[in-house]
Amino acid sequence: MLLWMMGPAQRDAILIYDSMKGLGTKDSALIGIICTRTPSQIYEIKQAYQAMYQQALESQVSGDTSGDYRKLLLALLRGSRSETFSVDSNLALADAHDLYRAGEARLGTNEDIIIHILTTRSPAQLNLALQYYRQTYGHEFMKAVKSETSGHFEAAILAVVQCTCNPAKFFAQELHDAMKGYGTKDADLMRVITTRAEIDMYYIKQEFQAMFKKTLQEAIQSNTSGDYRHFLLSLVGDA
Repeated sequence: MLLWMMGPAQRDAILIYDSMKGLGTKDSALIGIICTRTPSQIYEIKQAYQAMYQQALESQVSGDTSGDYRKLLLALLRGSRSETFSVDSNLALADAHDLYRAGEARLGTNEDIIIHILTTRSPAQLNLALQYYRQTYGHEFMKAVKSETSGHFEAAILAVVQCTCNPAKFFAQELHDAMKGYGTKDADLMRVITTRAEIDMYYIKQEFQAMFKKTLQEAIQSNTSGDYRHFLLSLVGDA
């Protein structure tokens, strides 16, 4: 609950630090934050992390991850993505072709090309490229990602793509995953609700109900109790 009393950047910095503390890494938090924040938000998180823990966030992430997954996270932490709303149709079409050639059109995957496009294009530009991909090749890029990649790298790519297309739907799915099955993933549940409550919770609730045929409030009621339940419901707000 103390997280709610902090600013967004400090809150994210603490969540990232906690995800890498001790034995093993809680990758759901790393992916759920680094892959979903804007470049300006990433900059503020890095500043907060350095001030709070006297170390660079990039160094910590580099030491706790590996392979293409690490490459993608570090590229996102560089904050090279544009935040403009203007788009270049020719570039988007070229990117759609490059994404196809880097994945489905070859034996093996050219991860570097995929990482470059996902971590340098603005959300508007990337969204247009993904539309062209669907129009040209007859299916979503996410289908190719699921067949060509795996593990944390796959999850991170999907997070970037889903947040580009529909961030509220991505976070609704995260909330559902945190509460499905036996036991509740309280860290993930708390992370999503505390970090999105003042941003897009209204839209997340709409997506949640459309996807899972029950309200987010009903799901929280069924999976939590006591003061913890009351706190989460107060952040989620009325139906």
